[in-house]
Amino acid sequence: MRCLTKQLVKVTVLSIGILLVQPLYANAEAIKAEYFLNDNKNAVAELVRDGKSCYLIQAIFSDGNLNSTVEYRRSKLNLLTRFTLLKHLQRKYKGASKFQLSGMQILELGKNEGAYYQVSQIPIANITPSLSKANTSNTLDANVVESSIVKEISESELKVKTNPSAIDAWKNLFNLYFTTGDLDKANSAMDRVMSLKFAQ
Repeated sequence: MRCLTKQLVKVTVLSIGILLVQPLYANAEAIKAEYFLNDNKNAVAELVRDGKSCYLIQAIFSDGNLNSTVEYRRSKLNLLTRFTLLKHLQRKYKGASKFQLSGMQILELGKNEGAYYQVSQIPIANITPSLSKANTSNTLDANVVESSIVKEISESELKVKTNPSAIDAWKNLFNLYFTTGDLDKANSAMDRVMSLKFAQ
């Protein structure tokens, strides 16, 4: 796995809740594009920042609803971020289903080719498997996150059933199927995306 050794962006949160992203060097966009957005899917990578190993997590959400709120899109991106990180951690810590997290930051929010994306970072040392039965806001619980993803898939499947030409819903289904490991359905969803794209 490749590691980045430069800080990607600096995040400033203003008192009114606006999140500003400030690149710290000229090729931040180029590195991010090479590292994540060309793949156009949810992903986890490892980087070194300030001498500490960190995970960089990308989440992507396609939203064809022009009236959807920022809070709605961010809730979808946060869910995908947590699920993508959970799957990575479960592969690393065999059998673990619950983790305690601290110090996760949103490094960048943006839009790429019609899809919204969020890039988050968390120091690897700030992640520990947990045996506690109680959950807090810092708990990453497989049961909770996976049930939310199942609900998300069901909602997207209903959208394409109601409106088979909703290309953004098909993109979401591809992303969700791919992230959950259902590659046959992911391929079928991508076929629909491509056929709708060429029909436009």
